[in-house]
Amino acid sequence: MAGINTEQRPIAVQRATQGGLNPFQTLRRAATDALGGLVGNAPTQASTTVSPTPLPFDKKATQARLDDFREQMRSSYTIPGQPDRVVKVFPQFQMEGGLSDPQGAGAPKSRIDTMAKVSSALPGLKQNPALRTAASAAGMGRATPEQMQRVTQALIDAGELPPASGDHTSDSARVRKLQWDFGLGLDCAGYVAQAATRSAGRDLGLAGVNRNGDSLMQSITPQHFNRVPQEPGKPMRARAGDVIRLTDADPGEAGHWVNVYDHTTMNKDRVARLHQPDQDFWKGTSSNAEVHVYTLDSSWGAGGDWKARGAQGDVGGADRRKWVYNAGNDRWGSYDDRTKNPTIEYSEVGPYNHLPDVKVFRPKTAEAQ
Repeated sequence: MAGINTEQRPIAVQRATQGGLNPFQTLRRAATDALGGLVGNAPTQASTTVSPTPLPFDKKATQARLDDFREQMRSSYTIPGQPDRVVKVFPQFQMEGGLSDPQGAGAPKSRIDTMAKVSSALPGLKQNPALRTAASAAGMGRATPEQMQRVTQALIDAGELPPASGDHTSDSARVRKLQWDFGLGLDCAGYVAQAATRSAGRDLGLAGVNRNGDSLMQSITPQHFNRVPQEPGKPMRARAGDVIRLTDADPGEAGHWVNVYDHTTMNKDRVARLHQPDQDFWKGTSSNAEVHVYTLDSSWGAGGDWKARGAQGDVGGADRRKWVYNAGNDRWGSYDDRTKNPTIEYSEVGPYNHLPDVKVFRPKTAEAQ
């Protein structure tokens, strides 16, 4: 369900974060030591057309580049059969120290565990540097599309695809279940750093987020980004290409990152159709309320559950979702217009049930310079 903090980390990682350390670098060193140097360097950014200078802002061009990256993330996998089948799948969610089951009873996911599982399934991993690096990056939640496809397809070819049964009867569900079982995927920072670079069409200084597991917050610098000031009680100022940082309401939790794909005002006729005065999102406002719609890309937390969950069909991993803001009562919600009967789910605290004091970072453009 939207709003539940689905990117929980174990206490040791939370303390490292609060103390100003980079938990990804700490865990990377631990993984390398524990596996005798098996873990290779993490990936570079996904390839992108690089401009030597900031480009003028162009909403359609920015959205086209975000679409291109999103489609690149939806990798193709060959499923063996009579005949073979090809399925396109968005990557699963994975984060160092993330939950391993819905109740949080299982051991937290880590790259050490991922590399051990992949090594057992692929005995030749140590002799294949590209595959080893791909597995390491996907286990850290920071893989490029090419790396995610490489390690997942290798495991499929090795016979590790779960059989069609229970909740995973389709080919796409079986691929996602394989990624979940092995701890392969992307966290929000891993997706956002790559998508932001792609949407800007130039280097934003974020390569280390995926290559070394650097902190995205520490990688966003005034050289490449402007901070967009926000006004409490007003719609969030954001446009296509912006990067948003949310702070979790629970101290020590990981928070969330998203890329902005679009920011529009909801059509008045749609507002009137959706308006229900007894629901919390609409309380105190009329059927002609001003509602802002934010369309966002990210890798979304899975809450320890690999499959679809929640009233709006939330699925962990790469996805495009919508938040809504009611300017009449300063309330946030989640809106899924992909369903037959769309509704708005109220977020009690703020966007995605995170704190309302959002941080918006805008890649510098020629106008801003």
